[in-house]
Amino acid sequence: MSKISLEQYVGSTIAYILAHAEAGTTPYYGKVPEDFKVPSVFFPVPWTDTSKALLGSVFTKTVHFECVFLAGDSWTANACAEHVRDAMVHDRCVLPCLTEEGKETGYGFHISTPRIQETDTGSVSMQFTFDHTQEDIVDAGPKITDVSMTQSGKE
Repeated sequence: MSKISLEQYVGSTIAYILAHAEAGTTPYYGKVPEDFKVPSVFFPVPWTDTSKALLGSVFTKTVHFECVFLAGDSWTANACAEHVRDAMVHDRCVLPCLTEEGKETGYGFHISTPRIQETDTGSVSMQFTFDHTQEDIVDAGPKITDVSMTQSGKE
């Protein structure tokens, strides 16, 4: 069970990508302006799937993460994305988790092998997933405090 927040995982992922991107890469979040700079990388909001585990008191979110590398042409955008993907694969798809202050926690988290594909001229998308497990924050209602088991029937 993770004591590290989902937001820390996402922030750590963005920090890793920016640290391994081409020098001078401009990050954009939420929306890319019409007069965007190149090279740049766009981080849309990740989406999640949730599944229950461990008797309903814990759940796992699978985070679907995508970032889009923007450059003057598709070859350059692809090279930028490949450079980051290759760094991730070299690190065995384990990204370091950072504190809110940006310092390494000593923990890492595993991502799926990133996939790259061209989305438009001068635009290449990189996608991968990672899992985050945490305690269920929803009140589960009454809790069982005592269990009594009896056997009935013929002996």
